[in-house]
Amino acid sequence: MSGRAAMSATHRTIDYSYLNDTALSATVKTIFLKQDSWVSSELTDSTYVLNHEQGHFNIAEIHSRKLKKELKIFENENYQKNYTIIKSKMSQLILDATNNERYMQDLYDMETEHSQNREKQKEWDEKIQKMIASENTIKQ
Repeated sequence: MSGRAAMSATHRTIDYSYLNDTALSATVKTIFLKQDSWVSSELTDSTYVLNHEQGHFNIAEIHSRKLKKELKIFENENYQKNYTIIKSKMSQLILDATNNERYMQDLYDMETEHSQNREKQKEWDEKIQKMIASENTIKQ
């Protein structure tokens, strides 16, 4: 368990298809992987630590919502004429979303010292909630 108090594992699924030559349908989901997540039985303040882990899931969800918004630009592209270009651009968007999320996850843990810095944890809790609120306009 590497000396950590808890760990939450997430995964992003991206399903997209063209309904016809010009209509793209894309679904982006963030999934909590219960089987790969855990919390130490020795924790004395599990609520606080689980809040930190919830932050990790929320960061993943924020980036999924941003990706969903970015994929909307392809809804009116002509699939038959531009398949190679669209596929390449979509792949780059997905890679960028993954890298941006990874950077934010690492920054979150570094600044909060894996939840040990309570002041920074509070700042991040507020920052994450604001980001979720700003992305709430995205419908899945």
